[in-house]
Amino acid sequence: MHERSDLRVVVRPESIDDRDAIRSLTSRAFSGLPFSDGTEPLVIDALRDAGALALSLVAALGEQIVGHIAFSEAGPPGQRGWLVLGPVSVEPRFQRRGVGSQLIRAGLQTIRAQGAKGCVLLGDHRYYHRFGFVVAPAYAPAQYPAQHFQVACFGDAFPNAPVAFHPAFSAAANTAPRADQLRRELTGGAEPAAPTDQIGIVEYDARWPDRFALESARIRCVLAEPALEIEHHGSTAVPGLAAKPVIDMLVAAGSIEMAERYAAALLEHGYEAAEPRYREMWPERIVLIRREHGERMCHVHLMLRGHPAWNRLLVFRDYLRAHPDVAAAYAELKRSLAAALGRDRYAYMTAKGDFITRVTAIAMGEQGSTG
Repeated sequence: MHERSDLRVVVRPESIDDRDAIRSLTSRAFSGLPFSDGTEPLVIDALRDAGALALSLVAALGEQIVGHIAFSEAGPPGQRGWLVLGPVSVEPRFQRRGVGSQLIRAGLQTIRAQGAKGCVLLGDHRYYHRFGFVVAPAYAPAQYPAQHFQVACFGDAFPNAPVAFHPAFSAAANTAPRADQLRRELTGGAEPAAPTDQIGIVEYDARWPDRFALESARIRCVLAEPALEIEHHGSTAVPGLAAKPVIDMLVAAGSIEMAERYAAALLEHGYEAAEPRYREMWPERIVLIRREHGERMCHVHLMLRGHPAWNRLLVFRDYLRAHPDVAAAYAELKRSLAAALGRDRYAYMTAKGDFITRVTAIAMGEQGSTG
């Protein structure tokens, strides 16, 4: 993750007069990112209101605020002295020019001088390793993706137990009306993009597994089920396979009643129900959709863990992973169907059925002959 360092900024503590600029900057910096739910400005406000914003620095280029970083207190009380880094925001047109690095280095130097034991964050280790962070999944809060949890120790000791982020992080996720109000203020009242269901097949994106991890963490947090079993299935789960850029997820439920409770909770947090005809196609599951700016981000399939369809979906996925030639043929079929069927997702799904059924039968037959 290359970053130039050609832009020198002045890093200083925030002032009261900076707060509107910080809110607007943060919204722009995170807009459209697949791992963002749009509440980052609200997190900063909530931390500040709770007196938990331990350090807030801005990067100024002349009179303009072009970057911001927040550090907050980590919990539980036994972890006093550990701070959480984030959110960190850089004006989009100044990203990858060293602004974020200057903010992070200045922030870490400051909290270290103030006596902090260390710092934790969720993020991409390819970027944060340069600042002394190491991946430390054992210390991750239960509701977050452990593989992205990182620690920078200022002494010899790691935290003595998993850390917790301040409640402001989860509380902000439950303030959708405030987030929508903030969006209207920052966009002059423009309405969000209308949902679009155009079928588009794109080349494989190596970030899809990370998106799955983040979507899984979001679901576990909403359902308050940190150990919930979630599988990545569908084409985005097959390395190298062209696909619609929508993450398909299998979420295990112990009963139909539990699946319905999960669905109700997710619907309250902005997910939407798929068209009724999909329930007719797949009576064994409940399918929900999560969108950002009108675009589909993920499909959530709530299903009984022991249902035969669960196994068939994973068998098909694993067979494509092991047979690149079959995956390539599937990609060509999808491209041709997408070109022919345009926006008719139901027809597109139905037209793929024969291929999926045939390959799954072959895969299960091979499992039986080698089992």
